[in-house]
Amino acid sequence: MDSVELIPQRTPHGERLIVDDSEWLTEWERIDRQVFILSDGYRSVERIAMLLHRPVDAILETCRALTVSGRISLKDKQKTLIMDAQLLKISFESIPDLPLFAHQFYGLLFNTFPDARPLFARTDWKKQYQLLMATIATVVSGVERGANLMPTLHKLGEKHSHFGAKPEHYPIVGACLITTFKRALGGHFSQEMQDAWTTALEIISTEMIRGAA
Repeated sequence: MDSVELIPQRTPHGERLIVDDSEWLTEWERIDRQVFILSDGYRSVERIAMLLHRPVDAILETCRALTVSGRISLKDKQKTLIMDAQLLKISFESIPDLPLFAHQFYGLLFNTFPDARPLFARTDWKKQYQLLMATIATVVSGVERGANLMPTLHKLGEKHSHFGAKPEHYPIVGACLITTFKRALGGHFSQEMQDAWTTALEIISTEMIRGAA
């Protein structure tokens, strides 16, 4: 996406923060507050930078953080990036058996892409299953709270890079995760949920790759 043409807009979750929590503004960094208020779906990143007398790169970085937290979406002429807090939460909380979900995910990953298996050569699988689901839970709850997940995702990406994860692995992992959701939830995993996870995983992957770099 060209940062000049990106247009930030508050998500429904972000709008609820305005209505339901009168104290939220005092707890955010000043630039976060300013960009959030100006994200009306009409002003571009470049326009907001001009209004705030800030570098475009600084405003874009703030927009990325607000997008990861689920407070705003970023859109251009082709697509919209948004963390849909409600759909992510509902779908995750609908998983009937978390350890089984993790087991099925890794089984699908290794059966479909056996080249990934060496990355887990010394894995304690009970702990790995717990870690996977705890990580997903952290992201989902963080988006629900509107937390800044950027540092968490950057550290996670750095950690995975030490284990041998590469940028091209992330789309594979994302596809296997969504397929596992379909198998676990069946018909309850709606197209809207799939779209929400597809976009969320794109955002998460981008930030993890940035952290690895």
